[in-house]
Amino acid sequence: MVNLCGRLLDETLRAETPSISYEVWLRYATFRLEIDATDWPTMQKLANLLKGSSPDVVEMRALLYRRFLPNPEGVPISTLSDRDNDIARFLTAEGALRNDPVQKTYSVRIGCRHLVVLK
Repeated sequence: MVNLCGRLLDETLRAETPSISYEVWLRYATFRLEIDATDWPTMQKLANLLKGSSPDVVEMRALLYRRFLPNPEGVPISTLSDRDNDIARFLTAEGALRNDPVQKTYSVRIGCRHLVVLK
């Protein structure tokens, strides 16, 4: 997500001016970043995956809505069933979740919250 945010910053804000104030960046990050991030090819791949109708994809979406979106601070790995943990590892590999090995939690990546809700 750091590279994506930097790239969007460069392509969107720096196209208008060579220097960007903190205020301009904060306004962009607050109101446009997540929307612009959903147009990125990596995010589109994830969106297309989550649009699927196979039982596995339906289960993935249900897990995202049931466990991860309501808990932005993270879901303790120890509270997940083996099946949910397998799904969480897959979603982490696809870029939808972030695994915090110190806190031992999974959480939805900031750029993906908007994507998951819209798709």
